Amino acid sequence: MGEPFPVTHLGQAPLLKLLLNSFLHNRLLIDLKLILSAYWLDDFTKTCISTFEEVRIHSIFFFWNKTPISSNSPKPMMSTKDIYPLHMTYLPDFIKEKSEEELNETPERKVTGLQELKEILQNDKVMKGIQFHDDFLTQFLRKNKYDTFRSLKNLQNYVLFRRKYSSKFEGVTDEDLSAILPDKFYVLLPNRCPEGCAVLIVKVGNWNPTEFSFENLEKSIFFLNMQILRDPMIQICGMKIIYDCKGSSFQQLRYVTPYNTYMYYHSMLNCLAGRYKGLHIINDSIVMKTMFTLLKSLMTKKLRSRVHFHSCVEDLLDFFPQSILPIEYGGELINCESEDWLINANKEQAKCTIEGQSNLY
Repeated sequence: MGEPFPVTHLGQAPLLKLLLNSFLHNRLLIDLKLILSAYWLDDFTKTCISTFEEVRIHSIFFFWNKTPISSNSPKPMMSTKDIYPLHMTYLPDFIKEKSEEELNETPERKVTGLQELKEILQNDKVMKGIQFHDDFLTQFLRKNKYDTFRSLKNLQNYVLFRRKYSSKFEGVTDEDLSAILPDKFYVLLPNRCPEGCAVLIVKVGNWNPTEFSFENLEKSIFFLNMQILRDPMIQICGMKIIYDCKGSSFQQLRYVTPYNTYMYYHSMLNCLAGRYKGLHIINDSIVMKTMFTLLKSLMTKKLRSRVHFHSCVEDLLDFFPQSILPIEYGGELINCESEDWLINANKEQAKCTIEGQSNLY
């Protein structure tokens, strides 16, 4: 298999910080022998962790910090004015203005930014010879606000990750995908937030690992993100995710390991070109508490400020217009079907090579 990606290309500091903070600060105690047996840890990291081996804990204990990650975050004023549908065929004028104000994008800068990035790519050892699609490169320029150097590092992470874990980008079979469609594990809302963000609901408790394997779950996460980012409006405005943890239990918890959590964070934040404008957790459970206990030490201050734990579903109305939310979350939306989008996105993923794809419009 060769040397694993996190060690070779990222160094030890982020992963070691994640593990040590989990033990010392967040008070999450896990089976140390399982960690020490992980092939992707080098001798230095194993030595540091082995200092805790004397604890010899073989079960999991949780001591919850009840304070929300973003306890003092301001609540935006919700408006139903100019709410756009998810499926667009053009960029509204206010989105073009937003891209200039927030991302430093102008028609001229878009051209020069692509030229600069392509020139650097020609001599980059990691990506030399890859003919990236212009639309795909623009995703990374937008995410990094047209900072060419940051865009290059982001692309390098993407290429190295995709080469190392190419199977994660393959999509799933139609038969496997049909296992999660009836349970509405993923719900992509048909309308956007007023600021243009897409909204995805993930019903964590509806994932049954015996019917839809963890490997397929990873593939579904990648095809969903890769395909939704073909929308220029989402490239500019980003997306918000609502994690509904109702019904989640130890069945899902067993997969929330330090390694899986780290890989999820790294791939979404450092490898892909997504902009995550809000993470909202409702019906909180042991699964999400564990995951965010691990993630907290990796998150930037800005991202932590965008994480919100809600004591009741009605609190979502402080962040989302009632008209775009399903009725089960205090909204007005009765029918919310996204199966067709997921089926089509999974098929489109088969065409998605390392070079990327063209935008949807």
